[in-house]
Amino acid sequence: MTEAVELLAKQFFLNDRSAPVLILAGCNGVGKTHCGRALAAWGRAVAVEAWSRGHWSKPPTVSFVRWAEFIESDSGGVERDAREADLSILDDVGAETDRFKSGAPIDKLCQILGCREKRFTLIASNLTVGQWAERDARVADRMLRGSVIVSLKNTKSWWVMQQEKKGGG
Repeated sequence: MTEAVELLAKQFFLNDRSAPVLILAGCNGVGKTHCGRALAAWGRAVAVEAWSRGHWSKPPTVSFVRWAEFIESDSGGVERDAREADLSILDDVGAETDRFKSGAPIDKLCQILGCREKRFTLIASNLTVGQWAERDARVADRMLRGSVIVSLKNTKSWWVMQQEKKGGG
């Protein structure tokens, strides 16, 4: 997983859009959010350097969106960042609650993914693309366009491994 995130980081720095979308799909506690936060912090730290070396025409922008909070808040500024940032990290996609059964969270995700096509994006989700296909074929289709998918479904949670170490020692 970290190799895929490092590759996306290098591509972002160089503005190389050969595979700009990375999907980290898998169990809780395997480090998807940790990698997303690290990538966002790194992206903000090197934005001016990437621009000054001529890889970008202006310093690139970075956003980190906690998906469930975003859906609940309906914040226009966060949505603009999710759509327009040069690098957008969408964290915990699929964890939102559609309290009114309106389909609005899926529609919003579909719209944002449509805007993010061929733009640097990291999507972290506990759902696989196959599970997304069962929920909504449009979302799964947009996730698959030009994406690198890292499946972590058989990986143990960091917390489970820590408990096993305590019990085993």
